[in-house]
Amino acid sequence: MMNMFYSAFPDLKVTVNQLVAERDLVVGHMTTEGTQTGEFMGIPASGKKISITEMNMVRISNGKAVEH
Repeated sequence: MMNMFYSAFPDLKVTVNQLVAERDLVVGHMTTEGTQTGEFMGIPASGKKISITEMNMVRISNGKAVEH
């Protein structure tokens, strides 16, 4: 999936704004930015910049991410 993003947004940059961990959970608040210079899911290159703010929660077990 990341190959698809990097093909469409070669300047893709993910900034981790904040990480919080408690017991087996890690929550990350990130900002993803890039410029669409390639096709993305059938959408032709637009040259437009995107900025996505996201939050992810991951459960860790035995040193591996087991839920996202």
